[in-house]
Amino acid sequence: MRTTRRQACTTLIFGALALGVLSSACATPEERSTWERVSRTGIVRVGYAVEVPFALVDSTGHVSGESPEVLRLVMKNLGVDSIEWVATEFRSLILELQRGEFDVIAAGMYITPERERSVLFTRPTLRDPTALLVRSADVEVGGSLEAFAADRQARLAIIAGSAEEQLALAAGLAPDQLLNVPDPTTARVAVQSQNADAFMLSMISLAHLRRTRADSADLAVVPLAFPNDTALQEMAQGRPAYAVRLDDTDFRDALNGALNEVLGTPAHQIVKQQFGIENLPEATVTGTLRQPPPSR
Repeated sequence: MRTTRRQACTTLIFGALALGVLSSACATPEERSTWERVSRTGIVRVGYAVEVPFALVDSTGHVSGESPEVLRLVMKNLGVDSIEWVATEFRSLILELQRGEFDVIAAGMYITPERERSVLFTRPTLRDPTALLVRSADVEVGGSLEAFAADRQARLAIIAGSAEEQLALAAGLAPDQLLNVPDPTTARVAVQSQNADAFMLSMISLAHLRRTRADSADLAVVPLAFPNDTALQEMAQGRPAYAVRLDDTDFRDALNGALNEVLGTPAHQIVKQQFGIENLPEATVTGTLRQPPPSR
């Protein structure tokens, strides 16, 4: 017997209700496209994970940072006047986006080949090269991960699920050389206590961490360089962007159109200055790590 669309939807709805989730197969035409829904309702749900200065929550509970503030400019340009913020762990952002917990990721997430298989990225909002946070005593004079890969006793702190984790493994570090940490503050303590030889994150994030912590005078920020590997060098350059689901091409295109009009404007410059992204602090050190990093 032929099943009608209404019968199929009824079956899907009852099955979905048993799971506590409604099937998108029975959604209205406006709800089939994320961008159509967002533009129709004027409401967008945004997932973020705290990483200063890209995403943070101030003392009043206001979600801020470079990525949320630029997104506010973008959404205003698109006529979307209501943003619902959803906090989660960085490692869960892509999974929760795919599950429909929110519509877009705004967390300074780097574009990487691995992530591009799971989400659609907008154009980057800036360039933010990868760097290492190390003890000042371990700096001599471009940084390299070769020493870490060569010394199996060396430990590198990384945030689980980050682009830096992918970069470290691609550069030859073994998984047991990586110390997973939940946030930059924990990583800083790990480096200072010598539980890790370095912490790898974006230059902007590390420079901000060092500049704003009075107890970080014994630490230095060292840029990374891969002169003999163009693929790793490109990956280390860091291109933070917004991410949407793979089938949301119209939403990605709308975001890109607005980004083209917002980036470089006076309002955008104010955001960059607000979060110290216009110029890196003088405390940033350009140099190389001693080869190899000290073993414990």
